[in-house]
Amino acid sequence: MHRIFSAKKITRVGTWNVRTLYQCGSMSQVLKGITNYSLRVLHISEMRWTGQGQFCSEGITILYSGKETQQTWSGDTAQQRSS
Repeated sequence: MHRIFSAKKITRVGTWNVRTLYQCGSMSQVLKGITNYSLRVLHISEMRWTGQGQFCSEGITILYSGKETQQTWSGDTAQQRSS
């Protein structure tokens, strides 16, 4: 398993309330923000995605979890950097 945090390195963590990721281009804005701010972990609030799962896009892993009824939504991203 790849370690995200290390006691010897600075890890940048962020949080973002996106309101929804259903709109066209929203995910690309999130991915661009992760790259621009050099974030290793980003918590995303109110994604409005149902169910749970994970996928990779542009080298960034997206983990999401929400209720089936679209009442509570959140997600996290983790960026792996090659050493």
